[in-house]
Amino acid sequence: MNPQKVYFKYLGIRLVRRILENPIFSQNPYFRDFVRKLSLRKAKRLQKRTFDGSFAPWAVEIELTNGCNIECVFCPNPEHVRPKGMMSLETFQRIASEIKKLNVPHIIISGFGEPTLDKNLVSKLEHFKTIGISSEVMLVSNGTIFNPEILKEICDRELVDIISISVDAGDEESYVEIHKKEGYAKIRASVEYIAELKLKKGSSKPKVDLRYKDFYMNKGQIHKFIETFSSHSDKMSIYANICTWPGADSKIKAVDKETLIKIVCPSLYQGMRINWNGDVVICPQDYEAHAICGNILKESMLEIWNGEVLSKYRKMHENYQFNEIPVCKDCDINTHLLVPL
Repeated sequence: MNPQKVYFKYLGIRLVRRILENPIFSQNPYFRDFVRKLSLRKAKRLQKRTFDGSFAPWAVEIELTNGCNIECVFCPNPEHVRPKGMMSLETFQRIASEIKKLNVPHIIISGFGEPTLDKNLVSKLEHFKTIGISSEVMLVSNGTIFNPEILKEICDRELVDIISISVDAGDEESYVEIHKKEGYAKIRASVEYIAELKLKKGSSKPKVDLRYKDFYMNKGQIHKFIETFSSHSDKMSIYANICTWPGADSKIKAVDKETLIKIVCPSLYQGMRINWNGDVVICPQDYEAHAICGNILKESMLEIWNGEVLSKYRKMHENYQFNEIPVCKDCDINTHLLVPL
């Protein structure tokens, strides 16, 4: 990747964000209405993906586990009370068969935990190929548990299309301060090893996407991040800010609530989030599973996706009744200001 291009793109999005934060825009009722109408039109476009005449998801996010090995300062995982566990093979295979039936275009292995903690990760990913799933598969990880053996299996067998790694720092010291554990050097070594494996195989897969959340604890480190990883990555997702998890007692300063423009959330129309126990929740931000829409072991994917609960939430968003949904009320990622490069 061209480091200069990445940096200037980052400066551009930061400038746009600061302009939109100005009360001239953020407090202007006509501009707010314009942004919301745009989001509503996008929601209607997303509803055009169908299976046998029924509205179908564009993506499925699978939470293999809600356990994690690090304690990021902006994440409520260490304090969350939802029972922790690992997705069973039965549950995973049920999800995979539903994805195949609906031909869902995108699969995201992520959730509210670290998927590489699952000792059966490779075999589960391999199951997608075994049953003939052609969806794009993204693995989202903090990158601190990767080892050469796992990476070689994933790369050589092309089990995923994208490996997305959250870095959020420009050096080891900053990484430890933000994530409470060393990992920067390990991530760098893994990224370089993936590039080496791809070169030997003559393959472009998996693509490496490195994430960086731009906030005050890593201020001024964007140059280091870009310089360290640009030569071995395919993409850099630099976010304009961090978000506040709904209901979490976060001491980290996120966006100014006064600048938020709540929109019809694309998550309700784009993808289904399935927790490790099969529960389907309203969105990835619902980390405590306060708004359960169904369970994949009891209903089909289409039944849940077009069911009464999700349909009710979509209708409320279309009527701009965000504050009547507890999970959505405190969410600040649902805004035009929080956008990645």
